[in-house]
Amino acid sequence: MQDLNDKENGGSLSPAEWNQMPTELQNIIITMGITLSALDLDQLAQAIVTYAATSDFYDETSASSTAYILGTFGTKQGPDTLTGIVHNGLRVRWRAETTNTAAATVDVNGVGVKVITREDGTALVAGDIAVGEISVLEYDQAASEFLLLNPRAPIALANSATPSVASGKKFLTGGTTTITDLTGGHTGKVIYIVSEHAITITDNANLILSSNASFIMAATDTLTLIQKVDGNWYELARSVSSADSSINGAHLTSHGVQATTSGTTIDFTAIPSYVKRITIMFDAVSLSGSDQILVQIGDSGGFETSGYVSTSHDVSASNTSTAGFVVRLALSTRFLRGTMVLTKIDDDDWISSHSCFNTTTGAPAGGGTKTLSAGPLTQVRILATGANTFDSGQANILYE
Repeated sequence: MQDLNDKENGGSLSPAEWNQMPTELQNIIITMGITLSALDLDQLAQAIVTYAATSDFYDETSASSTAYILGTFGTKQGPDTLTGIVHNGLRVRWRAETTNTAAATVDVNGVGVKVITREDGTALVAGDIAVGEISVLEYDQAASEFLLLNPRAPIALANSATPSVASGKKFLTGGTTTITDLTGGHTGKVIYIVSEHAITITDNANLILSSNASFIMAATDTLTLIQKVDGNWYELARSVSSADSSINGAHLTSHGVQATTSGTTIDFTAIPSYVKRITIMFDAVSLSGSDQILVQIGDSGGFETSGYVSTSHDVSASNTSTAGFVVRLALSTRFLRGTMVLTKIDDDDWISSHSCFNTTTGAPAGGGTKTLSAGPLTQVRILATGANTFDSGQANILYE
């Protein structure tokens, strides 16, 4: 439209000059697909609302895996192709028809080819723009490039104790080095980490994890964190994957069956610190004499041999112990079959319950409690209350 500023004070508009203004207004209405009507005086408002809601959505008119050309839909206006000016903060959305395979560029409405980068200025990686997905760009006038606000591809973290997360929001672990902090974040930033290795995320003053316990991640486990105003990272969620079994959606990890045919102790170690329930399975476990079965739990300080309150009884007698969770057996001719369940009730407090049978008429049952002194729980031991040795059967644990 013609510059009419010189007509503001005392000047007059010619018919042609005046007609430019309603023409511009009508063009806005018509461009939004609205039919002009003298009976509707809200059409301009309707058109402006529609324009505002859809003005940043473009059509992929042409693309290769590294170069995208975007245009407006129909007669809707876009950036000024005559001057080539792209304003700082311009938002561009489009549904991609081609997935990028490397660093990429974009030409929006013919204003010129611009490089697309991630928000931290690093080049795109393969899969950041995915076919069928909506990608969102924002123009950085100082750098003369478009920033991709929602890259799809996860980035591999550096194999470091303090890797940077500045380049994105979705990450894969880059190695097995224990992570103690994350750099490159900002207040409110949420990141999602998928483990490709056995790696520990350490609970400390910089990384505050649930239950105040470090997370020993296995392959495909995930962790979601947010950085708060104090600069520290806080756990929002996690998932623990297991190929062993899943019951009602709860993942159960099998530690592995161990024979109980000899020796005096059966140990299950390296139990992840996040575990809140353990099921111990006895299959025809027998002892060489008249001792009872004992289960002890341990932490980083080793197996704890005192401080338990436990009992087990069957139709003939009862046994108690302060040295572990006791299960009544009593005779070398008996074979223990059944389960004991250990449940973390709070912090490092654990309770036990068991229901088993050792003969056709004997069915020991009972429970107990124990507070670990240097939690979290990381190991479980099965042994006898005395000097007996194991001479039959097998045992395993499931943890979740």
